[in-house]
Amino acid sequence: MIRRVLCSLLIVALILAAVPGIVFAQQGDHQITAFGNEFEIDTPEDWATGDLDGGKLVIDPYLGGGAILLAEGETEATYTSCEIDIGPFEYLVMSWNADCPEGTWVEVTASVWLDKHQQWSTYLTWGKWSPFIKRSSHARYPTSEAPYVDISMDEFFVRGNPANGDTASKVRLKVILHRDDPSIESPVLWYLHGTVRTTGIEPNKVFKDGLGDNIEDYTCEVEVPQYSQIVRSPNIAGVMCSAATAAMMINSVSQMDGAPLNVLPEEVAMGCFDFRANSFGNWSFTMAAAGSYGYRSYVDYSTIEGIKRHLLSGYAVGASVAYSTDPSAPNYLENAYGSTPGHLIVLRGYTVIDGVEYFIANDAYNPSNETVRKLYRVDQFVNCWSRNAIYVVKPGKLPGVGKHPVKRVQADLEEVEEGKYVLRLDAFGANEPVVTPKTNSAYSNRHGFIAYIDEPEVFEGASPSKYAYINVATNTSDLLALPDELIDDPDFRLYVANNDAHTGKLFVVDSSSAIKPLIRATVSSTDYWVDVNEIGPNEKGIIFGETTVEEFLSGLKPARRAQVKLFAAGTTVEDASDFFSKEHKSTGTLAEGDFLAVLAWDGETLHKYSIKGGPALLPLELWFEYDNVELYHKDFPFTNILHGYKGNGVMTWTSSNPGIARVDANGQVTPYNVGRDVIITVHVASDGVYRAATASYKLSVLRGTIHSFHWGTIIHPKVGEVPQKIYIPSPEDEPDLFFFGPNEPRITWNGELENGRFKEGVAYSVEVRLQTNDYPGGNSAYFYANPFTADMIIGLPKVGDRVGDRLYITGVTVTRNNNYYLTVSISYSPLRLPSVFGYAALALDGNVSMAGNSGTSSSSGDPQEADV
Repeated sequence: MIRRVLCSLLIVALILAAVPGIVFAQQGDHQITAFGNEFEIDTPEDWATGDLDGGKLVIDPYLGGGAILLAEGETEATYTSCEIDIGPFEYLVMSWNADCPEGTWVEVTASVWLDKHQQWSTYLTWGKWSPFIKRSSHARYPTSEAPYVDISMDEFFVRGNPANGDTASKVRLKVILHRDDPSIESPVLWYLHGTVRTTGIEPNKVFKDGLGDNIEDYTCEVEVPQYSQIVRSPNIAGVMCSAATAAMMINSVSQMDGAPLNVLPEEVAMGCFDFRANSFGNWSFTMAAAGSYGYRSYVDYSTIEGIKRHLLSGYAVGASVAYSTDPSAPNYLENAYGSTPGHLIVLRGYTVIDGVEYFIANDAYNPSNETVRKLYRVDQFVNCWSRNAIYVVKPGKLPGVGKHPVKRVQADLEEVEEGKYVLRLDAFGANEPVVTPKTNSAYSNRHGFIAYIDEPEVFEGASPSKYAYINVATNTSDLLALPDELIDDPDFRLYVANNDAHTGKLFVVDSSSAIKPLIRATVSSTDYWVDVNEIGPNEKGIIFGETTVEEFLSGLKPARRAQVKLFAAGTTVEDASDFFSKEHKSTGTLAEGDFLAVLAWDGETLHKYSIKGGPALLPLELWFEYDNVELYHKDFPFTNILHGYKGNGVMTWTSSNPGIARVDANGQVTPYNVGRDVIITVHVASDGVYRAATASYKLSVLRGTIHSFHWGTIIHPKVGEVPQKIYIPSPEDEPDLFFFGPNEPRITWNGELENGRFKEGVAYSVEVRLQTNDYPGGNSAYFYANPFTADMIIGLPKVGDRVGDRLYITGVTVTRNNNYYLTVSISYSPLRLPSVFGYAALALDGNVSMAGNSGTSSSSGDPQEADV
């Protein structure tokens, strides 16, 4: 780094002495030279080897140690690199680091030299990128547009077989820099990195780390915070491993600089989300998001030695893996929490125990922050490592860059209903609302999160801050339900992100924000019963002449920022002036006719309460038959028996999460979605004899897991018969394995019918849906099996099976969609009417008579509707 900075300063001096501005001419004596399977462009000399689009781009030797940006007045330009020799290879991944202010983006494209065809390929794109746009990878190219190459989200590849010469050996790049208007600050592109590999061949590495050749005799561990993805925002916790890995690495290197960023994993997730793929796993986007904080970040195809060298150099790396906890699996990984077909982990260290090599890992797929740190055997890791891919985020923030990552925006809160708030950019001024993420998001509920914390944020490797979440997957409102004790906590902080409405922005509410409560002149109490205009005894009695003023007032809780005073009978209090000027009671005992006055925080709104005497009300102890209830769909509707109810108090039932379970006025619960730990509460109001009381129980709506099931009964098509529309499960299955709602056919026949019956010469297919999404919420299913394949269906028919005269099965497929509908489709060869001398004849009345070697049977009845 020191060498590059000095070189850059020398170049600056020479150029500024020769010409005004910071524009470089192409340098004929400098080349972009690959080292092993990598190349990079990041110095003024490197950028100068390419074409600067006729002066529309300029080189800044300071920013990032060397960068390109749009010339003054330009809104878009293309940087074209020189040809870079690196081959032969099959796959290419490009990484870029850029500062992209709002209203700007960069787009990296590449063309490769095709060895077999001796020509350059089509340019393929990694997609436009900025934290502030709805970035999207390309969805593959048709062969008509790119006959020899393609790109799969982040991996550019040569079509064909490398063993047959289908490889590339050179790369050239075109990078577009764009801003919407000349008045907007230009995007700054300060690093390009390319890495290549070929299937079945270990990447060729040339190391520039200065560690020498022998690195075997060492152990090391890097300080990296531990983030469990499982405990993060529940709507994205299961799919944010890439972002969680990057967040751990970013926070680690920033801590080395003495200025920990405390970047939230969800914050990184919002900056790398691929809107086309609906995924946080785009490698290139993830490293672009990491680079936006000012640290050189890239994807590399590496080796075990390469990983060790990064660790020995003092920083962690990420690794793409796919592992299993099944000891018989080829990708078995001892000490893993669970199996995963695709995942990112942090490798933070290396050690040897009893002669066995281990990587020290931070694996976000663990149930708590404390359990994230793992020891994984190196020999097993090799079998789990996907495509030799790693993430690299190097320590040492580069000069002048890292100014435009996901933007943290100070926001305010305004209470619009009791205990419910709307997020605003200025609660007292412009009053611009912030749209919070919710289930009816324009794309999906992966597009945002709502989190809050009521303790200081810290950087402690094993104990990062604990956040609580409002689950976007079940949130249906822009209003945030937040209790007063949370709002009043001096350490309270709220984070809200909605990439649908506010791409790339994280809204923060903390001690610097304005919190505007409702204007409420009210009180609440557990000691006393509070009606609209009257306060009376509840747990405590009110005895005039005995109950002290101090005791009475201590049992009341005013609304936020409201003031409370007790006035003697006969005192006139009609407005705020009277509230402050008239003498109030602060000592002594309550007397009949005394009243309470409450003045809201606005200094104008006033409310008065009369006081009713009497003894304490009788206690009302409520409890449910079951404290903790776990039910499957077939177990609903459900009513938990309430015990202890007496008197005539009005019952009010509530569910803490109507997005999972809903309760009616009689306490009957119906499911809406799969989910856990819903609190069903009943509140009984005081009836003047018994106290008000509350009871609750915990409810979980479960989704069963199917390990295997037997094939049910299907009557195969016969000419003249009516299609069967009812699926009959195998008697060997458990009774509750299938749950079919009423009047919902599970069999759909395709093929032309004649009077509602099968006819001669028509090929038919049948689709059997073995499961339905019976929850109205639509985000989950009655059962879930993972993995779930055709192999689990015992006795499934096979292609070629003969199922009738001249009738054969020609196709069998098993599919499962995102809602876990499982569909088995069976296709049949064309039905043919047998000869009258053979086996069957079609009667004029539509009945079928079967005769001959197959025995006899008949079928008749009214035609039924069939899905055709």
